[in-house]
Amino acid sequence: MANALQKQTDLSVPEQAKLDVVLKLQDKFELLKNDYYGIANDTEYAKAEPSLNSLEDDLQDFETQFCDLVIENSQLSDSEKLHYLRGALRGDAEIVETSADDFNSLFKALEQRYENKRVIVDCHIKNILNVQAMKYESSGDLRILLDNIKKD
Repeated sequence: MANALQKQTDLSVPEQAKLDVVLKLQDKFELLKNDYYGIANDTEYAKAEPSLNSLEDDLQDFETQFCDLVIENSQLSDSEKLHYLRGALRGDAEIVETSADDFNSLFKALEQRYENKRVIVDCHIKNILNVQAMKYESSGDLRILLDNIKKD
């Protein structure tokens, strides 16, 4: 259903926003489904693997997803965990990586670099200031506003 909706290109802004929410929910559902049924092979693992791109990405969300999928998986060795961690790094986050890193040292280096509280606060403030204004003073619009602020 989402694929059919995604093919339509003449959507209005509110319809596109709703479609984006549906697609994000579908992606999250797929992650939960894979986690629930267990991930059987590397190709399924690659689809569910989170990524970290830059300082603006939320390290806490990345850590939570990565811990759930990789770190807490007792079937993986440290070298396999390192492989998945290196695969999750994109853009600026790849700069932190060195060839001498083991899994623990690389994860610690990422935490030290990306737990910049000032940048995190600045990103949250920017997201709150960019929240769309309420159209009507109604409980539904107020709930939408509150949900948008909470997710950022």
